[in-house]
Amino acid sequence: MGYSWRVPCGGNVTTQNGTVYSPGFPNQYPNSQDCTWLLTVPVGYGIHLNFTLLQTEPYNDFITI
Repeated sequence: MGYSWRVPCGGNVTTQNGTVYSPGFPNQYPNSQDCTWLLTVPVGYGIHLNFTLLQTEPYNDFITI
């Protein structure tokens, strides 16, 4: 079972699997957004990230892992 999060911008994700979307996805999001998601798993578990669509603007957008 999966979950999807369509939150305004950022949040804390604690379920075992799911999908996180940018604000307003699939439309463009507003300028000057600073979105931070915290992915938390129990001790002994890991996190697998799979980016199926990643569109960034040069010098403005970035992802930190």
